[in-house]
Amino acid sequence: MTMRIGVDTGGTFTDLVAIDDITHETLVVKKPSTPSDPSKAVFDALESLSRPLQHASALVLGTTLATNALLTRRGARVLYITTAGFEDIPHLQRADKKDPYNLQAVRPEPLVARADCLGVLERVDHLGRVVQPLTDAALEALGDRVAARLRHGDGRPTAIAVSLLFAFAYPDHEKRLGDYLKRRFPEIPITLSHHVSPVWREYERGGTAIIDAYIKPLMDAFVEELSRGMERRGLRSVRRTPTARRSSSISMTWNTPPPASSSGRDSEGPRSFSAPSACGMPGRTLNWTYRCPPVT
Repeated sequence: MTMRIGVDTGGTFTDLVAIDDITHETLVVKKPSTPSDPSKAVFDALESLSRPLQHASALVLGTTLATNALLTRRGARVLYITTAGFEDIPHLQRADKKDPYNLQAVRPEPLVARADCLGVLERVDHLGRVVQPLTDAALEALGDRVAARLRHGDGRPTAIAVSLLFAFAYPDHEKRLGDYLKRRFPEIPITLSHHVSPVWREYERGGTAIIDAYIKPLMDAFVEELSRGMERRGLRSVRRTPTARRSSSISMTWNTPPPASSSGRDSEGPRSFSAPSACGMPGRTLNWTYRCPPVT
C-alpha cells in the first residue's frame, strides 16, 4: 500500500492531500501555518495522517515562504557589491515611471540600505572587454569594507549580492569576486548576478540578485529544518554540494533499502531528488519533491 503526498504551506494555512495509489482514496489535512518555524506546520500535517510516512511513494512540497518574506519585507540584510561608481543604482532605479508628469511619484523602497552598497575597482565594457582589471589589492580593500559593515549588524542574518557592470557579457570578475568572498566569509550566502539573471540592464539584474540574497538565508534555514525532520522520520541526505548552505539544491533518499516487490522482482532502490533552496524572482514558489522507495 503506497500513497502520494502533496503539501502546500503558506503564511496562514498548511494543506496536505494524500492519494492512495491502489484505492485512490483521498486524505485531506489542514493545519495552521507556523511562520516562526515554517517546517513545523509541514510536519504537523504529515503526523496527522492515519498512515506512516514510509507508505509514501512521493512527497511534493510547495510554499510561498519566499514570496511572503519579500512582500512583508522580512528578509535578510543584504550587502550589495557592484562596480565602483554604480553603488546608487538600487536607489536611483530607472528614469522612467508609470506617470512621467507626476512629480510626487514615490519609488519603491530598496531592499538594501545605501550604506550597505559597496563598490569595487574593476570595469568591463558592453562587449565584455576588460577596461580595468580586478586586482588582488581591490579584492582585499573590498573585503576590509565588507568586514567593517558586518561589525554593524542589525540582528538579521546577512547575505551578499554581487552585480558587476556587464557581468552577463564577461562573468569572470564576478566569479573571482565570489570565490574571494566565500573564502573570507564562508558563513555568509552569496548571490552572483550572472547566475540568477544574466541579462542587460543593471537595475533589473542587480535587483534580482538583491532579491535572491534577501530571501536566501530564510530558505536555506527552511530547507535545513525540513532535511533534519525528514532524516528523523526515516530519510537521510545522501549527497550535498561542498557549499551546502549556499547551494541551490539538496539530495535525500531513504536510509534503509526497500523491500523486494510483491512480484518477486527487486525494486529500483532509493531514489534521490533535487530541491531549489531559493527563488531568484518574486512570485515563484519553492517546489520540493521527495522520491521514496516502493513499499509493499
